[in-house]
Amino acid sequence: MNLNEQHLHNPQAGDYWHDRFCPVCLVIDSGKFFVAILEKKKDVGTNYWTWDTSEMTTLSKADFINKLSYKTIPGTWANVVPEWKHWKEFAKEAENES
Repeated sequence: MNLNEQHLHNPQAGDYWHDRFCPVCLVIDSGKFFVAILEKKKDVGTNYWTWDTSEMTTLSKADFINKLSYKTIPGTWANVVPEWKHWKEFAKEAENES
């Protein structure tokens, strides 16, 4: 099982999913049956962005897997940077806000 598949099936807070370095989602929290993510971004200055913590999405684990998986071939269309330190700290703060 490759890194993407490992984190697809066992997401961790701070997992940053991207498609060729374009942000897709950030895992905020996960449990046995759910995954809480941020998808929406907001501008915070010229050429800078951050995640919009006002719009957290909670998906079932199956829906999270379907969201990031190809429909006709095995694998994911996005890539993970697992538990990226900067986003892991951001995820912890975002979870505390909700």
